Amino acid sequence: MKIGILGVGNIGDLFLQRLLEEDGDNSYYIFDPEKEKTKKYHSDERVTVCKTEENVINNSEVIIPCVKPQYAENVLIKFQSSQNKDALIISPITGFNIHKIKHVSGMNKIVTIMPNLPAYVGEGLTLYCLSDDINKNDLEIMKKILSSLGKFTQIKERDFPAVTALCGSNPAFIFVIIESMIDAGIKMGFSYEKSKEMVLQTIIGSAKLIKKTGMHPGIAKNTVTSPAGTTIEGIYFMEKNGLRGTILEALITTYDKAKEFYDTYKE
Repeated sequence: MKIGILGVGNIGDLFLQRLLEEDGDNSYYIFDPEKEKTKKYHSDERVTVCKTEENVINNSEVIIPCVKPQYAENVLIKFQSSQNKDALIISPITGFNIHKIKHVSGMNKIVTIMPNLPAYVGEGLTLYCLSDDINKNDLEIMKKILSSLGKFTQIKERDFPAVTALCGSNPAFIFVIIESMIDAGIKMGFSYEKSKEMVLQTIIGSAKLIKKTGMHPGIAKNTVTSPAGTTIEGIYFMEKNGLRGTILEALITTYDKAKEFYDTYKE
């Protein structure tokens, strides 16, 4: 399979690293206007560093345009003269829906996606939406590519702003919580490394428990909470200071901002 990646910034580099690690049979065509970003791939025989976007577009069966929304139209319009109109486009461009990409690029086989940061370690969740022109073979190719990032699931196009908040931005909020817990451990006298070890394992174990058992988080919380004990004291403090409301508000505020992006770029 010949896979093209336009832009080797955070998302493009993520795709290329994971694909090179997971599937050694593919060949890759990449382009980025900042030559420094492609420099590390010159020595990999599986990767061809192209001089133009058109070189990538014309040589690839699957193309992943990893460009910022403000530059997207200038890149997508170059597909109009493509020699391969049957190529599959897998687009992580924020705010650009299937109709918009079709209109600008003149291409028909479109998958819009939203990966998240845990994909760097193969534990991501990628949300995707398909154009009507995607056939069974295209779907299998797409699933194989997305599986290199972790799990994936199909959504309705109108839900992209919501999953941007719940899956795309949410890791940053979780990192803030993790950092705060580690700092608390340091305050209690542990080293950074020891505190990080305890906090991370507790969070990973708690998430796995909920996932494996299907237990409601509220019920799981109650199993740890004893009458007049230490846990209820901490929960009381959290509730009194509005932690639950703060988390809800952070996600809803992110969702509202994401809707602005999708409203800006939709046709």
